Amino acid sequence: MVMANNFFVKPEPSLIETVRKWQITQEEIDQRNNIITMLNGIKFYFNKEELPEWIQTGSFVATLATKDSDLDLCLNGYKFIRVANANIEKQFHKKNALKRNMVIQLFHQLNKHFQNDPNSSKAECRPGYAPIVYWNYNNLEVDFNPSDACLPLNQLITTFLDNKDKERMFQIGLKVLFKNFDCLGNIKNFLSSSALMVTGICFLKTNGNGEQDVNELIRSFAKFFLNFDFKNDAFSFDGILERSSLLYNDTSGIGAEVVAYDHFARHNLARKCSQTGIYITKMLCNLILRVSLAACF
Repeated sequence: MVMANNFFVKPEPSLIETVRKWQITQEEIDQRNNIITMLNGIKFYFNKEELPEWIQTGSFVATLATKDSDLDLCLNGYKFIRVANANIEKQFHKKNALKRNMVIQLFHQLNKHFQNDPNSSKAECRPGYAPIVYWNYNNLEVDFNPSDACLPLNQLITTFLDNKDKERMFQIGLKVLFKNFDCLGNIKNFLSSSALMVTGICFLKTNGNGEQDVNELIRSFAKFFLNFDFKNDAFSFDGILERSSLLYNDTSGIGAEVVAYDHFARHNLARKCSQTGIYITKMLCNLILRVSLAACF
């Protein structure tokens, strides 16, 4: 009787097409590139010693962007990585004052040059160890972050997912699930996207993907996350770092030097893995194991 009942169970539809609908389009990529071009035009007005350089980071560069992904820019990240040396921590703290002045100046210049632009919001500067400038242009949020953890963490994710289409679709599927699941009316209670992506990589490195499709990977991840130890498991970067330094073919040297910045990436991840975020994420994982995945989208 059980076999007969199972015979007529309708197979769960694949999430691949659903996930693809959330992927960023060429038009949306062009929108982000146009904003960067526009921002480059106001650099003339900055003090020379505090002139910002920005490099794209986040899901957009890691090919994990969805239609509502922000545009994340790391302030002077490339310059900082290129001058890496043995005494990184001391150098990092020494540059804090300069970076904070740069952030403050960026905040004022944005509000000055775009105050009469109807597409622009007023920029906000949120203070902290690494103050971030939030700005919205034409309904797209642009985040300027001076944290030196941005680039290495981004590189770890990008390098691991290189030429791995199924794993990339799995990671985007996780992001979309989280964005559509809002049990407390505040999506910010979840883990950050970067923390979620690194957790996903830890899952893939531990379990592999085998013959599982994207649906099965997401369900397996839910089980994995319920027993995930953020104090230890999230920092198992050795294999990813080795792949970054040996296989990342880039004459700029970022692939090799990212190894030296592993501790910044770890600090960044640990800070974003709040107990509230972990608890609410586990609520979602329990839901994933109980209902059809299609119902979560």
